[in-house]
Amino acid sequence: MLAAIFLFFLIDDSTSAAPPSPPPQVDMVITVERQAQAKDEAAAAVTVLKHEELKTLPVESLAEALATVPGLTMMSESAASGSPMITSRGFFGGGEVEYVKLLVDGVPVGDAESGLADWSRFRLEDVARIEIVHGPGSAAWGDTALGGVIQLFTHRAGGKSGFAHVTAGSFGQQSVEAGYREQIAPDLFLGASADLAHLDGFREHSSRRDGGIRLTLDGSRFRIAGELARKDRREPGPLTLSEIADDRRQSNALFAFDWEKTDRDRLSVSYDANGLHLGAYGARRGSDNLRTLLLAPGFGITALREIDANEFGVSGGVTRGWLHTGIDASRTSFEGDYFGVENGVKQASIAAADGHRNLAGVFVTGTWNVCARCVLSVGARRDEIRDDFSNGSRDASATSPRAAFTLRGEHASYWLQLSKAFKAPTLDQLFDPRPYPDFAGGTFTISNPDLRPQRARNIEAGVSGDRSRAHWSVVAYRMNVTDEIDFDPATFTYKNIGSSVHRGVEGSFSMLDVATVAYAWTRVGDEQLKNIPEHVAQAVARARLPFAIEADVVYRWMHGRWLDDEHLFPQGDVNRVDLRMTRDFGPARIALDVLNATDAKYDEVGYVLADFAGTPTGLAFPAPGRAARVGVTWRW
Repeated sequence: MLAAIFLFFLIDDSTSAAPPSPPPQVDMVITVERQAQAKDEAAAAVTVLKHEELKTLPVESLAEALATVPGLTMMSESAASGSPMITSRGFFGGGEVEYVKLLVDGVPVGDAESGLADWSRFRLEDVARIEIVHGPGSAAWGDTALGGVIQLFTHRAGGKSGFAHVTAGSFGQQSVEAGYREQIAPDLFLGASADLAHLDGFREHSSRRDGGIRLTLDGSRFRIAGELARKDRREPGPLTLSEIADDRRQSNALFAFDWEKTDRDRLSVSYDANGLHLGAYGARRGSDNLRTLLLAPGFGITALREIDANEFGVSGGVTRGWLHTGIDASRTSFEGDYFGVENGVKQASIAAADGHRNLAGVFVTGTWNVCARCVLSVGARRDEIRDDFSNGSRDASATSPRAAFTLRGEHASYWLQLSKAFKAPTLDQLFDPRPYPDFAGGTFTISNPDLRPQRARNIEAGVSGDRSRAHWSVVAYRMNVTDEIDFDPATFTYKNIGSSVHRGVEGSFSMLDVATVAYAWTRVGDEQLKNIPEHVAQAVARARLPFAIEADVVYRWMHGRWLDDEHLFPQGDVNRVDLRMTRDFGPARIALDVLNATDAKYDEVGYVLADFAGTPTGLAFPAPGRAARVGVTWRW
């Protein structure tokens, strides 16, 4: 089949000639300071992925796209072996908590109890651009932005157009996306899109099905957007290192009944005119998750958790000359019930917690052109968080100032920023009522209502430049984190365990339309933390082959990874190659992806548990092997 598709690429088609290049435009970003500014004036490390670039990369989802960004590391980005997880600047939540804030058209989309984002849920055909702000963004966005901020901007309805996209490939992958936009009145446009994806998975018991419908109504000054999304997935669980060596595709028998079913509904309204922004959103999420937690190798406990969360939020901002001010407020109602499970069947209730989280933040930013090529930005944000739950209450507050200076030279821009950031404890870390056996006839919980917010002081400096058709950038940072929250195995609970230092360097060099090379060095404390690679390098090469075929090759290398903080269980280097070949046939495009083309064997993420004799055992989630897929896109 793949051979036939490859031959189809070679069919000549005179309509596939490349269109003339548009005139160069100033690249604008808005996520850094929540207002539009030229990218080379933003005193922060920012990566922008545009729709045109995403079409050439071997990516189909947001998770796969972010895996190509220097300074970010995605684990299980294809979702073929588990739920995708992200690391940024040495922060990794291990699927329990998020340190990177995700927004879609300005609206936060993290789960109420953990802040976790479903990185594989978002497909790319209806995404116009992605802005990635590396490093802390609390001065603009508040909580969950300690490691960075990522914002998706969807296509705004305008004119009359449509698209359809179909994909099929290895591991039972099948997906379809479609969208349509049309003008229904003067200055009024209606847009609709839908997607459905299915994946059998690389391992046994790792299938996943996602689907969603999105409607937008765009005017010259407002947007109304509604979305319904559904997810149904299975969890294969971790394997011991010896089990992986024996059979990488097997699942853990203790996880035979683990699954998750989640429904998400969201409605948002925004208005922008004359320097004024107003926004409001409402969201509902219902989730049933039957989950096993390992307490020792070969021993775990299973429970079913049913969640019902409702959130309402508002935001507002005003720009007057050099000054921008704004507010954010939200209220989340949360109900979570745990039930016992026997052979995958729901039993009696064993724990419950319900309550509210109220967040309020106010921010102000001022930007001055202090000289012809100098820009000074100063701002701060104040956040107040109030939690009232049936099993406890907690207040938290934080002030997050930021000062930045940019100097634009003839061929390069230099910048320096100082900032503070914070990360509040999640509702699960504070109030999760799930009981664990103490092996003495009683139970205990791992949550801790006395947790304090994590706080960080950040300094970073960078330089970027353009010369002819080349672009390059280098940024260095140092972040001191206090009251860091982590799981303490000595007390089997979450605690503020102390402080750490996050240091790193990120650099990239690109020749337009030819190649990009990037490298990131990350160091946390004196000993690198588990699952966080110390060295990550990536090279992307582009070529135009005969018969109007375009090819992109992505090479990724990771070094310095461990399953444990003590560095007793090293993980091998990752050397991975992904390939995309595309061919246009008028309004249609065919893409052939070969992922992990060399069939590299490595583990995505893992941890260490001690058995009942105290002997440590490494457990990990193996990465998928070689995979191929074909996608066909038709636009009109």
